[in-house]
Amino acid sequence: MPQRATRRQRTLRGSAEASRPARAQHPGLRLLEPILQGDYDGLCGVWSIINAIRLVAAPCVILSTKQTRALFAAAASFLDEHGALVSAVTRTVDKNLWPALAQHLHRHVVGSSTLPLELEHPLAKATLTKRHAFAKLERMIVGAGVPVVRVTGELSHYTVICGYSPSSFRLFDSYELHHLRKSACTVTTETSAKHRLHVDTMLVFSLG
Repeated sequence: MPQRATRRQRTLRGSAEASRPARAQHPGLRLLEPILQGDYDGLCGVWSIINAIRLVAAPCVILSTKQTRALFAAAASFLDEHGALVSAVTRTVDKNLWPALAQHLHRHVVGSSTLPLELEHPLAKATLTKRHAFAKLERMIVGAGVPVVRVTGELSHYTVICGYSPSSFRLFDSYELHHLRKSACTVTTETSAKHRLHVDTMLVFSLG
């Protein structure tokens, strides 16, 4: 039988919830729009990473067209080297290759600029309830982190979470999706939910 939380645990939990604002968004959102993918390609896995890098950098520097093209070229070259370019274009980036692609683009940015870009995989070994996972996501956004997440279910998509409200997550998305309603999302294999957020494979970009 699950143990009931003690009064102290409930108090600490309430204090943590109270310290997090009811809604927030990344400050870079005021400064730029996401790059969009085409109607018939599966490059959301590439553009989600590039859009996350652009968004997290925006308060310090707006990446130029030349810099963004260089990121895309680096992504295409990486996928080609791994024999995955055609499948990425026609379907999507393989979920097992996607983290390595993000690491490759992170190294590209760090090696070609002075931007103190950081990349983390914070929930790789975590087993979380929906409430705890969403709370962690929101704290990342409050801390100016930019989570990039794989979504399955009604969608099969990689997207960038850039903000939240009490009812939804706001997206900075390559396919012009704007929100995911929290009530329609799960972080487990629950079949009744429309969308599953794979927080165990989620990547988070931030500035050091």
